[in-house]
This record gives sequence, C-alpha cells and structure tokens, in this order.
Amino acid sequence: MHKGIATTIALLLAAALHGEDYAGLMEATRSAWPDRNHLGVICDYRFSAGEVAVLAASAGADRTITVVDVRNPGEALATARNVRDLKVDCLVLLLHDPLVRDGGVTGTQVVRRVAFEGVPSLGTTRAALVQGAAFAMGEGTGGQLLVTDTLIGTVGVSLPNGVVWGRRTSGLRFPGTAEVRVLAARR
Repeated sequence: MHKGIATTIALLLAAALHGEDYAGLMEATRSAWPDRNHLGVICDYRFSAGEVAVLAASAGADRTITVVDVRNPGEALATARNVRDLKVDCLVLLLHDPLVRDGGVTGTQVVRRVAFEGVPSLGTTRAALVQGAAFAMGEGTGGQLLVTDTLIGTVGVSLPNGVVWGRRTSGLRFPGTAEVRVLAARR
C-alpha cells in the first residue's frame, strides 16, 4: 500500500476514535465570522493528528488550519505569545489534546495569552468558556452554542446572539476538507 494512503487511512481511523464532531462549532463560527477563514491550533500533533483531521473535515475547503506542533507547556505558551505571527483569525481548542485542551491548565494559559494578542478562542465544552473562549459548541455543551458573557482581551469580535444551533454529524469528507499546515514550535 502506498505510504501516503496508509497515513491518510490511519489518520481517519484515529479521528473516528476521537468522537468529537466540530461541525456545529464550525457552522457557528462561519455564521458569526464569515470572513475569518484561517484557524489556528496549538497541540501535540503526535497525539492529536486524528482530531485535527476531524476539524479539517468539519471546517470545509474554504478554510486553512495552521497547526503548531508543541511538545511541552513552555512551547505552547511561547507559541501563544507569538500567535500574531501565524496570522490566524481564531484558535480552536482540541478536546483530547494532552497539552492544550478544553479545561486544561496549559489550555487556559494559552487561551488567555492569545486573547490579549487579539485572537479569540473556541472550544467544545463549558470549560472552554471558563478558560476565556469566545464561544463553545460540541458534545460537551449538549450541542448547544454557549457564548461567553465576559470576553477577555479580544477586541472587535462580534459574538453570536445566544442562538441555539442544532447538532449535526458531518462524517469525514476527503473533498471539501480544510487545508492543514503543520509547523514545528519555535524552540
């Protein structure tokens, strides 16, 4: 079997095991910010490649995802301090990443740092809102769109009007997935 095909199949199988569906979150993001098409992710890509594949499938072909592959909290925070260099429109927290996730300590520090750099964060659980994310939607919110009542740092961001979005399952799609760029963290 061709190595590229085997890698793609492995990523898709790993993605299916993660279970989180980002379709609702991406739909809400597209509705609230139709001109924000460059998503950022800070994660340990070794463990989160499958979840990034699910996000890419949910995001759609008109979006780009820049992933910064970090191995420790120090690299994650250094990336967050330099998030403007990535030119991303928002940061998406991955639910299962071992370093930068909804509810994790490093995730909270990253969300707050990028907010003060003017980049809003999105998550899939209520914990993401506590961390400082602009809004959250996913299995951890019961499929409802939750919007923060205290936006920190980020200015000039319009928030959805507390609309409850229906949850839908997107499935994995090859055509129509977002372009994913993976960068190594600056050491």
